[in-house]
Amino acid sequence: MSQNSAFPLPLSMSLSLIASVVLAACGGGAGGGGATGTEPAALSASLDNSAATLAASTLTDQASGSAADAGVVGSDAQLAMALRARNGIDTSSAKATPLPSPVVIVDDVILVAGTLPPTSQAVPPADASSRTGRAPPAPPPPAPVPPPAPAPPPPAPAPAPAVQYDTRIGLGADANGVPLLTKSANAQYIYWNPAHPNAKDSNAGTDPAAPKMTLKWAWAALRDGYGDWLVMAQGATSTEGFSNLARRNGLSAQYPIVVTTYDTSDPKNASKMRQGMVTLATNPTDSLLDLGDPGAANRTVFENITFDKPATSDWAVGGLGTVQKDLMFYNVRFFRT
Repeated sequence: MSQNSAFPLPLSMSLSLIASVVLAACGGGAGGGGATGTEPAALSASLDNSAATLAASTLTDQASGSAADAGVVGSDAQLAMALRARNGIDTSSAKATPLPSPVVIVDDVILVAGTLPPTSQAVPPADASSRTGRAPPAPPPPAPVPPPAPAPPPPAPAPAPAVQYDTRIGLGADANGVPLLTKSANAQYIYWNPAHPNAKDSNAGTDPAAPKMTLKWAWAALRDGYGDWLVMAQGATSTEGFSNLARRNGLSAQYPIVVTTYDTSDPKNASKMRQGMVTLATNPTDSLLDLGDPGAANRTVFENITFDKPATSDWAVGGLGTVQKDLMFYNVRFFRT
């Protein structure tokens, strides 16, 4: 046996253990120089002719104070099966092959008498720190936790529903809802400007230099069924409104009568019409707006007008007549001050 080979137990204990194994295998007893008082913890084994008998004892490692199980067994087919089972090998179909004798098992390391395992075959005990004096390696650091996923962006607001404008009067409406109104080819303008020095109700009203004085007569100057326009001077005021109207109607829903405003500095420029406001019925003696006559003001547009009557006045808006009138009010306001 080579004494220079490595052994997992302290050298003094290893030599004692191997000597005990050799003596037991040779049938040594008291007369053959059997186990001595220097053997660790009464290691013994008895062999018979039929099978191996296992005897276990406890070996105390004087260096570390730990305990290891050891058993001495003989050569037998049952030993091979036991060793395979001890080492986790399936023994259900394995052939029982005898192993060399004697055999020692120390901490799951198989030793055959006369040889010592190389250092690479020695399996360290489960509690390696108690035998080596070194602390077990620190566990690996935990894997970094990934940051939480960012919250999804809020959903886009639903698109605003498309705006619907009434297009039954005039030629429709622009993107801002302003009615598209065009004077027919045969229609004419009637001018109303009570502040003009030449304003008279006897004027024809077709000339901005000789406008009408009152709204009643300016309305009466419109021709029935032509779609004429009654244009009022921007910023003008009147104590009266539209009451007792004569029967005047537009040409069609596309070419209605239009009551709107004009620029006194450029009265015939159509592009400057329909801008600014007028204020009416500031001290009325009749209705602010009376369209109750079914034969009056059919197919008509009123725009850019503020009706501002005093709080002490009892006059109001009269009936609108039948629903077939095709009336439109754009930028028309009613106040009581």
